[in-house]
Formats: sequence, C-alpha cells, structure tokens
Amino acid sequence: MIELSKKEYRELAYEYLHEASKAALRIKSLKRNIQRIKSDITSLRAVNYGKERVDGGEPSGIEDDINRLLNMEMRYKRQIHELLTKT
Repeated sequence: MIELSKKEYRELAYEYLHEASKAALRIKSLKRNIQRIKSDITSLRAVNYGKERVDGGEPSGIEDDINRLLNMEMRYKRQIHELLTKT
C-alpha cells in the first residue's frame, strides 16, 4: 500500500470535494431548467397581431411544447443520474 503525505491527502480531498461541488451545482441548474420549462408550458401566451405576419415554418402548439418538455426532462434526468453515479 502506498503512503500519502498529509499534503497529498489534502489535495486528493480537495479534488474530490471540488468535483462533488460542481456536480451539485450542475444538478441544481438542471432541476431549475426543468421547473422553468414546466412553468413556460403552463403560463398564458398572447399573440401580437400588430406585427407583420411571416409565412413559413410550422405552427407550434401545446403538444409540441409538451414533447419538448418531456424530451428535455428525460435528458436532464439522465445527466443528473450520471452525475450522481459518477465515481
């Protein structure tokens, strides 16, 4: 077994805790993003009829928003799982 000096133990502990702190911040950020998306979907929207109409593109309805939410939520949860299980 290899003996480590106190300095090496401190450096090792710092690296571990620094990575854990970064992961915790990333998880918080992902959870906030999920809440923001959910809030966006449930909030009221208005159409500005005063602007010039632009042709093209596909109209986006609530179904598209829900699908986008579900896809992003799955992706964020997968990232959270990877951060929690990272060794």
